[in-house]
Amino acid sequence: MSKKIEYLKQLFQDFEGALPEGMQQENSVMKYNVLADGVYWTDEGLDGIHWELSNAFRLVLNYRTKLLTNEKNNENKSEYYLAKKYFPKWIGFSESRCSFNEELTSKIKRIQKVSNYKIDKAFKESDLQVDIIDPTDS
Repeated sequence: MSKKIEYLKQLFQDFEGALPEGMQQENSVMKYNVLADGVYWTDEGLDGIHWELSNAFRLVLNYRTKLLTNEKNNENKSEYYLAKKYFPKWIGFSESRCSFNEELTSKIKRIQKVSNYKIDKAFKESDLQVDIIDPTDS
């Protein structure tokens, strides 16, 4: 077992039961986590959780988003199933949030496209600022 998986196993054991279980809330809103390149819903209890658990769940969100959009990529698959073992009743693992959904796929792809554009733009703007204020330039 890799050190990463061992670490996640211990982390998930430490926080077992920390995420909401039960029924999805009707007024829940889908959000995009840019660091995960994945989506989550506001009723999933991920906002404001311990930073280590939040960081680990970026991998889970990434893989789950691939399931929603039917992307064939196994990156983060083992982390997803490990989390599912320790949080089996978490709202985020409900079938409707882990299965291909054509309507959500379209929305997610638009969100990702806008996010990538904004990230590229921010990098380009910061490069311009560095060039302007670089004290080593003569």
